[in-house]
Amino acid sequence: MSPDPSVRPGAPSPDEPARYLDHDFPEVFTVWAWSTRSREWWHDRTCRADELERLDGGAYVHATIGSPLYLRIVSRRGGVLGIEDGGGRRWRCLVLPDVGGTYENPWGTAPVDG
Repeated sequence: MSPDPSVRPGAPSPDEPARYLDHDFPEVFTVWAWSTRSREWWHDRTCRADELERLDGGAYVHATIGSPLYLRIVSRRGGVLGIEDGGGRRWRCLVLPDVGGTYENPWGTAPVDG
């Protein structure tokens, strides 16, 4: 993995109403994770949907699907993640980063242990 200090979180306003979309992400996509130790966004390898069970709540990912999207995981029901982008739009997906180490949610305080 290598850091990209030019990438910054695009936090949605807590007062901004979310618009709900029903969209499936590709089975494989590129993700980013926020490192508590280095205080940077780190690029992770391409991930697959079968890594979903590594999730431990509160994670954020940055997916590149045509154009970059900052994605906040807001819910999990079974194998489906609810995620929200910087514009307040919500999506569902079946993928997540497999990063290892400890990562901090840029919009909150709860860490995620990968």
